[in-house]
Amino acid sequence: MEGRTTAQKAELSKVIVTKLTQMFPHIDNIAMNVSDFEKATYCNKNQLESKGV
Repeated sequence: MEGRTTAQKAELSKVIVTKLTQMFPHIDNIAMNVSDFEKATYCNKNQLESKGV
């Protein structure tokens, strides 16, 4: 969900890419981007069931 700072998301990306690079050294390109779920537009299965949809 939304609410993390840019610095927090950047650190998460760095940690995950570092670990994946260690786990899979033969892969030439490993990259990621962290994106937020906007609370206003987010929906999951449990929300549908609780509203009787």
